[in-house]
Amino acid sequence: MKCLRITLGIFVLFLGQMLPTRTLAQTNDSQTITNWGESVNGVQLSIALNTNVLVVGKSSVLHCRIKNTFSDIAYLVNEPAQDMDILLISDSGKKYELVRPYDGPYAGNVPHELKSNQTIECDMPLQLDKSIEPGSYSLKALVSMESLEGGYQPVSNLLKVEVK
Repeated sequence: MKCLRITLGIFVLFLGQMLPTRTLAQTNDSQTITNWGESVNGVQLSIALNTNVLVVGKSSVLHCRIKNTFSDIAYLVNEPAQDMDILLISDSGKKYELVRPYDGPYAGNVPHELKSNQTIECDMPLQLDKSIEPGSYSLKALVSMESLEGGYQPVSNLLKVEVK
């Protein structure tokens, strides 16, 4: 057990040096987040925030989990931080695509395996610009995946948020 913790610690330390704006980890435990989007080809996406209030001009962190419940391997097209679309949708239906700062290495269409019963987690910084008006919104994410049959985009659970 100590060897596993040390190895995982070194992996996280190395990964933290490579990708300073996000955290990426793999786990088989899906207990901590229970709200998942609909399964597409056996892949589900879940998002969570520490707060339901987002403030224009201030950074927030979006916690994402991608799990493969299918018996085949699924492939992330790139790193989740590169290929995840995050949408903020007002109660009136107006959509904003949130742009996240990304200063990690560009993978350039290098697929990453998501094995059967595997979950990948990542934390992504979000920042709302001044074009987003205060009010009630829904937040959702989509991630680009590939299989032998072609590409698809699982959609996350919806989060209700207030923008101030």
